[in-house]
Amino acid sequence: MRHLVLVAVLFLSTNAAADPKAIEKVVKSHLAELAKYSTDDKLSLVAKEPVVISPRGTLVDMDAKEGCIKGAVAQEVHGCADIKVTYKPGAVTSGTVGDAGWFQVPYAATLKGVDPNGGKVNLKQNNRASGIVVKEGGEWKIAAIQYVETVTDKNLLQQSGEDLWTRAADDTGDNKKVAAAFSGWFEGGLASHAAKGTLIASGTSLAEYKTGAAALKLVQSWDKLKLKPLGGAARLYGDGKVALVTGLVHLPKKGTTKGIPMRLAAVLVDTGSGWQWISLAFQPPF
Repeated sequence: MRHLVLVAVLFLSTNAAADPKAIEKVVKSHLAELAKYSTDDKLSLVAKEPVVISPRGTLVDMDAKEGCIKGAVAQEVHGCADIKVTYKPGAVTSGTVGDAGWFQVPYAATLKGVDPNGGKVNLKQNNRASGIVVKEGGEWKIAAIQYVETVTDKNLLQQSGEDLWTRAADDTGDNKKVAAAFSGWFEGGLASHAAKGTLIASGTSLAEYKTGAAALKLVQSWDKLKLKPLGGAARLYGDGKVALVTGLVHLPKKGTTKGIPMRLAAVLVDTGSGWQWISLAFQPPF
């Protein structure tokens, strides 16, 4: 897994998605337009302040005006290479509560062309996207999205890492208590805080994409790694029933005092008696 920015979605019930087909259409349309290098206004994003996390883990500056590509998102995702991009998405798994919800989708990426240095590009990648959707003007729009390019476990563990450290949730965002609660779950393990809805869990490797009972089993295996949270901040959506939590996590490097940083996107639900997660998506640090 990578420099972990955690993304968490929270809501008041664990009901299945009320409008899965509509959300699937929006997510797949977003990927199709992104593959065409479309400008930001064609990417099904909310009108104000969408949160977009690039494959490198950086927060996209949606106000950026300079670059070889007009769209801020396409610029960050594709860069200046002269390439043809094709995305082939798999099934979109989603859920909602009221006018807010979440999703994850795996997609195969094919890139062919020439890089900025004149070199030939012919790549096939296994990518994923996860995020938050909200109703805007009666239509679902993407309020937050994180793009992930998977890596092998071997490549991940070859990273030198950095000194292990921990810190409390950041004193930022709309709901510090939510971020702090989520960060506190790592000590005893995330699996014990799973919701009863359709769980989604995706790690940094191709094989680490599971739903339902298999997702819980995958998270149980992650708990054995003793991941260390590095703070987090929350944003609220859907009348405060959905939250986006961002932060960092360390994967301890066995036999050393180092940790490999990763970014995480997590969806939490408010069951009435407390928050529980329903979706987790990790992003590698490179």
